[in-house]
Amino acid sequence: MSKELNKNIGKLEAQVAILQKTTTDLADEVHKLSAQMNRWKGGGMVLLVIGTSLGFIVDTLFKIVGK
Repeated sequence: MSKELNKNIGKLEAQVAILQKTTTDLADEVHKLSAQMNRWKGGGMVLLVIGTSLGFIVDTLFKIVGK
């Protein structure tokens, strides 16, 4: 094999190693986010209900004051 081919194969091997590391890091981050979402699963619904209620109240007040 030629020197250039060996050089290109070496570059590709290095890029594959970087991709494998990045994929592993990404999988770890997804696992951490999933664990955090499972821990706070009820909290998201509470925030949604509070935000919706507050929005309804503010909208109603604007309609009353606007008349």
